[in-house]
Amino acid sequence: ANNEAQFMRVLLKYQKMLVLLALSLTVISMLVVPWLIDLIYGQNYASAGMFFRILAIKYFLWSCYALLGIAIWGIGKMKFSFYSVLAALVISTAVSYWLILDRGLEGAAVAQVVSYLLNLIIVAVMTRLALREHFRKIASQSANGGSLK
Repeated sequence: ANNEAQFMRVLLKYQKMLVLLALSLTVISMLVVPWLIDLIYGQNYASAGMFFRILAIKYFLWSCYALLGIAIWGIGKMKFSFYSVLAALVISTAVSYWLILDRGLEGAAVAQVVSYLLNLIIVAVMTRLALREHFRKIASQSANGGSLK
């Protein structure tokens, strides 16, 4: 966590791997699961396939920022994680309330996707700020010959 180049290399490597794996799983499951639902349960449950597809997108979006949140914790910047979660809670509540009133159950599912997309943006920004603060502090302490406490 003290070597910025190494930290970013490893974070980006595993983040890219997670996103590619999640994308593959999302696409495959979006094609297969609704078909299986229709095959096993019939047309009466076709809407379950639609809900599954919507929530699969939510899973993919979460995968796009899951490691970023852990990276914030890994460098000890819990306040950035707290602010991310707080902002996500407020946004998710507002979006869910509005879309549930407007679209009912379908709105609840869509609200999850919208919320996770906004969470992705928030976490990406907070991660960038946390990493910038962390590595500037390390550089400053190294330049001053200080220890990392």
